[in-house]
Amino acid sequence: VVDGTEEATNYLASRDGYARAAAEFDAALAIDPRFAPAWAALGMMYWGMANNSLVDYGEGARLARENSEKALAIDPSLADPLALLGYLDVIQDADRDGGMARLERARQLEPHNPRILTRLANASTRVGRLDDAIHHCLQALRADPMSALAHAVYGNACYFAGHLEEAEAARRKVLALSPGWMSGHFYLGRVLLAQGRAEAALEEMQREESEFWRLTG
Repeated sequence: VVDGTEEATNYLASRDGYARAAAEFDAALAIDPRFAPAWAALGMMYWGMANNSLVDYGEGARLARENSEKALAIDPSLADPLALLGYLDVIQDADRDGGMARLERARQLEPHNPRILTRLANASTRVGRLDDAIHHCLQALRADPMSALAHAVYGNACYFAGHLEEAEAARRKVLALSPGWMSGHFYLGRVLLAQGRAEAALEEMQREESEFWRLTG
């Protein structure tokens, strides 16, 4: 378990959504194999599937890197694949300092991109910079208040910072925006458990649609 936030837009954060997205990106690349944004998006899809146990974790993470690198080889100016590679460097302990530097470079390229800001927030949480994580989340939410991903990562940062009321509100917002969000009920349950509301926490975790996250809960 890494973060459970999925690297996807709201409607994609479900088993069927990932499958549909992967098929569409494959179709796009069959038309134009040098369409760099499709390679970048495939990288995000594979990471999301790996993080939710929809594919083997090691294989999914490998394909996330491979497709992100393909995208940058075609178009080095793309911020999204640069951010994903930096994020993977941090969470896999491959190169934390280098990974954070990649994430900062991606943010400079696209300072209002909520995907990059949330990835930077998750990485900041990972290295213990919780104030920075919350700051990046709030920037992402200003850029896109309807982003379930931004609310999910904000909930994660608030949870680790001990701001449990804010964490609960953020996690409920995720499910309001995207009811099929994989891990949504699990992470809400985790917040409720930290609040001492064990029965409510168990109820949420039993509502989780993803078998992986339900069993984790």
